[in-house]
Amino acid sequence: MTKLHPLAITLSILVPACRGPEVSASHEAPAPNPPATAEDPCPTSAPEPSPTEEIIELIRAGSLRDARAAIDRLLVDRDLGRARELLAAGSPEDALIAIDRALEVDPEDTGTELLKAEASLALAEKAIAERGSGMLIEGVLQDARDFFRRVVSTVPSASIGLSRAAYLAGDQEEATRFARRARRALADGAIDPSALTDQDRRHLADVLYGAYARARGNDDLAEERAALFSEAVDAYGELLGRRPDDSAAWARLSDLLEWEGRPGDARKRLEEGLARDPRNGDLLQRLARVARAEGGFEQSVRTLRRHVAADPNGALGFWYLGVEQFEQALGAMEQDQNYDPAPFTAAEQSFATCRRLVAAAPAGEPAGGGDTASAPLEGSGNADVIASCKGYEVMCRDARGWCAFYSDRLEDAMAEFLSMNELIEDGARWQLQGRLLSGVMGIAFVGDRYNQLEDNLHAALAFETAFHLEPDNADWANNAGFFLRDAAYEMELEARQLCKAARGLLKTEESLGELRRLDGVELDGIEPGSEEERSAFRRAADARAARARDLMERSWTAYQVAAELMPDDIRTVNDAGLVQDYYLHTDLEPAKALLLRAARLGDEQVPPLKEKLDAGGLSEEDRAALEEEYLQKAEAWGDAYQNLGVFAWLHDKDDEAAVRYLERAVEIGPRPRTQLTNNLIPWIQGTYTPGEDEYFDLAHWGEPCRD
Repeated sequence: MTKLHPLAITLSILVPACRGPEVSASHEAPAPNPPATAEDPCPTSAPEPSPTEEIIELIRAGSLRDARAAIDRLLVDRDLGRARELLAAGSPEDALIAIDRALEVDPEDTGTELLKAEASLALAEKAIAERGSGMLIEGVLQDARDFFRRVVSTVPSASIGLSRAAYLAGDQEEATRFARRARRALADGAIDPSALTDQDRRHLADVLYGAYARARGNDDLAEERAALFSEAVDAYGELLGRRPDDSAAWARLSDLLEWEGRPGDARKRLEEGLARDPRNGDLLQRLARVARAEGGFEQSVRTLRRHVAADPNGALGFWYLGVEQFEQALGAMEQDQNYDPAPFTAAEQSFATCRRLVAAAPAGEPAGGGDTASAPLEGSGNADVIASCKGYEVMCRDARGWCAFYSDRLEDAMAEFLSMNELIEDGARWQLQGRLLSGVMGIAFVGDRYNQLEDNLHAALAFETAFHLEPDNADWANNAGFFLRDAAYEMELEARQLCKAARGLLKTEESLGELRRLDGVELDGIEPGSEEERSAFRRAADARAARARDLMERSWTAYQVAAELMPDDIRTVNDAGLVQDYYLHTDLEPAKALLLRAARLGDEQVPPLKEKLDAGGLSEEDRAALEEEYLQKAEAWGDAYQNLGVFAWLHDKDDEAAVRYLERAVEIGPRPRTQLTNNLIPWIQGTYTPGEDEYFDLAHWGEPCRD
């Protein structure tokens, strides 16, 4: 038996042996061979010798070293072929096993090293995408960089892979160096442009973009920055020449131009990108910004109007248009004191259109109506987008309210501020910190303006509205109580005058003329001085008395809340009790408790202030502030004792206690209380009789007109 050489054994494993015709025992001539077919591994004709046949010939010739080398090449080619198949199938980890076998046979083969680098890079990218092990990613990226470095001097295209691997490893310097080297090789023809993938082109552009961005803030790199800018712009231009629908490339190209102070060119590039992807949030966000940089809000609004005209069903375009319109209008209000509400109405309409388009969009469609969402709406569901639009609409109404207020259109201002709640619950409480006060604050400003105009009724209604909108605000509760009380007091005085006219007690034409001009006094066709006129005066008196009582009841409601929110404030607690003490007389025990609490608060708070003032040693400014605090609290303290005196006299029927409280009020001051010393105290003591015009009938406040 012939013993085979080891090389022959290896060869037999690699390929099937082609055997000649078998010879029979009788040595008969063999049958003719059939024609060779495609499946026949051993055709009878004499083709070109296969690698296997060449190896066999080398063995027969005794050239064993050459045969061994040929077998090694055959093994490497087999492994590399398999590796390429696996790599193409998305299994770089399996491809690397075959590549490593090939490297064991020929560790210095350039093609194998290049494939090792490419497979390692592919495995790193796959692991990153799948959030794989950090150690694995770090290791295979290092392998990729090592093997790319081995071949980059002889394989120019390897500079692209090395740049990508370095970029993923966080080595921006090496990534940039080899990206620029690859760009030069492309320009010199050392790399075939047709061999580059879109991913390669995007990588080269993005790396140059990042390098330029890092160089921007360093004045020492002005020349380098200029070169990087030019290279990055060219790289994105080439990428977009092949992929004009690459929105990210349009966005970054616009960034480069914007950073170089060329917002107009950036805008044009963005408009080109949006012509292909009109609802891309990133592009729209940049478009608004660069257009504004180019020509202010006028340019940004004009540009976005042009965009929504071209894409009238794109919600996102209306979102950005609304933002620019709102900011333009608000800036004019802040800087130029332009109180024209129309620009805010236009902005509100844009947001309302955005909201309508989003609401009408099919379920599951992104907020922007396209593949990407804008930065403010990113990740939002449709309900969130609608809420965001409503938020801006609310602030548009708030701004219009302030426009009306500053134009002294107080009724319009109230209507605008209140309309904020029609869009969003508690919308009137919304504000833009440092720029637009809330609608509730606007209503309070309206109330204060009515107070300046000496219109207590409308001031009361405004503050009461603010109180209802923010019931936890002590100022609104206190102001509502105060102005409702004063409005009720004034209305009841008018009712008393009308009642006097009805009873024939007013004789002067001047007084009667004033009453005839009051709202609600219906005298059409009635002869002045007639019994019919007196009846009309009586009806008007009763209506005013009822309205006054209603307003005072609302004052009591607001003051009770104010006293709860400011339990240590002498003035608020006293005024709350006064409403029942002087006017309503329906909840006397709570009122008396409030007055006693106010007096006690004064006992505790005021004397220490006086002692501090008397001690001296204060700066002029501190003394003035302390003196103002003392006077305010002392007056409220004295009022509390005065009101306790009225309560004791009017409700408790205790004249002795009444005089004691009233004398304490006089003692406290701080203003002279001559009405008490000259009138009320002597009257209670029986030493003084007031005239009819001097006496105010507290016991019958707000009652219907009597004969």
